Amino acid sequence: MIAILKKEFNSFFASPIAYLVIGVFLLINGLFLFIFKDDFNILNAGFADLNPFFYLTPWVFIFLIPAITMKSFADEFNNGTIELLKTKPISNWQIVLGKFWAALLLVVIALLPTITYVYTVYQLGNPIGNIDFGATIGSYIGLLFLAQPILPLDYLLQHFLKTRL
Repeated sequence: MIAILKKEFNSFFASPIAYLVIGVFLLINGLFLFIFKDDFNILNAGFADLNPFFYLTPWVFIFLIPAITMKSFADEFNNGTIELLKTKPISNWQIVLGKFWAALLLVVIALLPTITYVYTVYQLGNPIGNIDFGATIGSYIGLLFLAQPILPLDYLLQHFLKTRL
């Protein structure tokens, strides 16, 4: 399972897909949270709070996670390497879990740069540091828990389609 995780993780970063997906994720969040003058703008809210980020990110995940998973099993079927993978002394569960953990690790890497938003809100608070770290950490954990059921659903959909979306 670790070998499949490494292979998948390296294949994500061997192509521009991972960089593009992470860049678009950060761009969309950054635009909505700091540039666009709407309900999600942190600077116009009047108080330092990360709730707009945690409201917006699940909607971005709907597009981010399929972009991450779209090449995983589809490339295996299209290249014919799924048969080679199944002949190895690993179970189907290990194949699926290796691909799952690699995609989840990529989601974690996409979320890591957003810690700068926490620092920004920390500095914007009055007094400085007036942020609820418990709610913020709990919301980040919630985002990881939200990503976990979306990944297998995308893998299931790709198994039936056997092509990239």
